[in-house]
Amino acid sequence: MPKIKTDEIGDHNASYVVPEVEHILGTDSPDNVAARVGYPDRRTLARQLARWGRRDLANQFDRGSR
Repeated sequence: MPKIKTDEIGDHNASYVVPEVEHILGTDSPDNVAARVGYPDRRTLARQLARWGRRDLANQFDRGSR
């Protein structure tokens, strides 16, 4: 699975990141899911998901970290 470089993270990648997160969420730790889609940690990914209007996914990262 290709990783997204940090400088490529942005709205144009939502079409890749969101479906991938939906597919792999729950199969690994939140930090590992974030890393698998090219984000440094779960908090960074959760913030980006919220920016894309996917608070439902972002909230799962908050719950999964406790």
